[in-house]
Amino acid sequence: MLRLSLALTALVTLWCPPAWADEIIRVEGVGVTRVAPDLARITLGVDTQAETAAAAMAGNNESMAQVMLTLTDAGVAKDDIQTERINLSQIYGPREPDSRGLPPVIGFAASNAVRVTLRDLDEVGGVLDAVSTGGANRIQSIGFDISDPGAAQNAARRDAVSDAMRRAALYAEAAGVTLGPVLKILEPVQSSGPMPLMMASRMADESGVPVAPGMVEIGATITMEFAIVPAAPQ
Repeated sequence: MLRLSLALTALVTLWCPPAWADEIIRVEGVGVTRVAPDLARITLGVDTQAETAAAAMAGNNESMAQVMLTLTDAGVAKDDIQTERINLSQIYGPREPDSRGLPPVIGFAASNAVRVTLRDLDEVGGVLDAVSTGGANRIQSIGFDISDPGAAQNAARRDAVSDAMRRAALYAEAAGVTLGPVLKILEPVQSSGPMPLMMASRMADESGVPVAPGMVEIGATITMEFAIVPAAPQ
């Protein structure tokens, strides 16, 4: 019985964490990688107005069909054109004096927007110029991205770990303690995706709309916990 008790005591001692395990330094590390984009995403469409809902939708459908044809003629693959929004709404006129009801409906507005992915950045200006003269009357946004962010994301993660380790070492030195081993490395469910550093687009009379793809940033943020090793007793 005594031998069993001694064995259990040794087992508990073996698995007992060190007393300093609860003393930690928790830091956040940030890493950012800059890369050149290789694709553009444009949201564009058609807005139309008419006295009736049917006329507004009919006019919108006709113009949007021309926009779609213009895009495919410009070499955009059908898989790279995706409908993002279709909307039909009433247009209200001025409210009558002393009226407590809704203002009168004087017409209808229809809109249709698509998201277009362009995989050749040299074609962006020409495509924008083509759709602006081929039926589109709204270019809502343009953004630049990279098709395969994996390598850049991993580089950002490495930089984030290095940043966290530098901070932890600095804090430990400033506090006069010894930094112990890494206890945890935590990453949010989703680190930041591509963020534009420079982006410009404007309508122009010359052939092709001037655009500046610039660079995009891929970011990563991690949290690391380090043990603090207690000073040796004097």
